[in-house]
Amino acid sequence: MEIKKEVCLREIAGEYILVPTGKTVEEYNGVFTLTPVGATVFKALQNGKEGEEILAAVLEEFDAAPAAAAADIDEFLGKLREFGII
Repeated sequence: MEIKKEVCLREIAGEYILVPTGKTVEEYNGVFTLTPVGATVFKALQNGKEGEEILAAVLEEFDAAPAAAAADIDEFLGKLREFGII
C-alpha cells in the first residue's frame, strides 16, 4: 500500500495527528486525529509494510488479540482509503 496524499504524522501533547501538507491542504480543512494503534499502523505504512507486517507491528506494541487487532487495522485502512490517503 502506498500513501497517496501529502500528510505528515505528528505527535503533539501525547496525541497523534495526520496533518495535510502541500496540495492536500486544499482538499482537507483540518487534521485527522489518530489513536496510538492508528499511529502505529500509519508508521508501518510509511515504512512500506503491508498485511501481516502491519499486524505484527501492532501486536508487538500493544497487548491485543490478533483477530481483534486485524479487524481494527482493516477498519482503519478502510478509512484511509475512503479519504484517498492510501
